[in-house]
Amino acid sequence: MEKYNLKIDGNDYEVEINIDQNIAEVLVNGKWYKVEIEKKGDKPVVNKIIKQETPKQAPQAPKPVDVVSKPIDKDALEVVKSPLPGNIIDVLVSVGETVKKDDIIIVIEAMKMENNIIATSDGIVRAILATPGKTVMVGDPLLKIEKTKSN
Repeated sequence: MEKYNLKIDGNDYEVEINIDQNIAEVLVNGKWYKVEIEKKGDKPVVNKIIKQETPKQAPQAPKPVDVVSKPIDKDALEVVKSPLPGNIIDVLVSVGETVKKDDIIIVIEAMKMENNIIATSDGIVRAILATPGKTVMVGDPLLKIEKTKSN
């Protein structure tokens, strides 16, 4: 099994490939595919995908928004940043939602493990900057929380 890191349309993919005669088993970000290949000269060419593991339907990705019904206290605005590189699996909050300190707000997959990102303070979600399927790096902004006065 050979491992590769690929960038396709700006998205990073970790790929493992195992070739047995004219069938390749390909693991792409945790999903297995069987691919029929043939050789044209000395180069392998993908002929067709024989079997594809049916991926779960991706949740509807929220668009980054910054819409609120009242003015935001800019001094109380906190930007939650990614503590590690990975792929956004789920955003568990929505704009305008009240969160408490230690609430799980986002799930990031890194090195085949799901990591919970938690709110560091009580507040109201004012902007969501992360979308499921997006690759993030350390320090990338994920969302903005307006801290409540009790903090």
